[in-house]
Amino acid sequence: MSVGYSIVTSGDNVGTVVRLDRSQYPLSVRVPSLSAPSEIRMEFATASGGPFGTLYRADGSGLPHAVYSGAGPGWGQIDPPAGFARVWCGSGQGEETIFSVHGTR
Repeated sequence: MSVGYSIVTSGDNVGTVVRLDRSQYPLSVRVPSLSAPSEIRMEFATASGGPFGTLYRADGSGLPHAVYSGAGPGWGQIDPPAGFARVWCGSGQGEETIFSVHGTR
């Protein structure tokens, strides 16, 4: 995978599943302009059907790892713990929103 896409449909806050290629870690996530400013996270699973879980920060704070926060556009970077991912938006989007996930290696 050089580029994968997670699509959040209008009114939703969870995107479609992206299969990740571990040889291209870490990953960069391109956040487009958002219809509602939002915290953006990636959720991960070991299988495409889930269950999906939030990645938490490694600093012991117990806080989730945010890839991006704001109205977009922007970029974030993340080291995934599993082979399947999807975007999670803190605010539902008013239109279809396409996030691209790029391998960095």
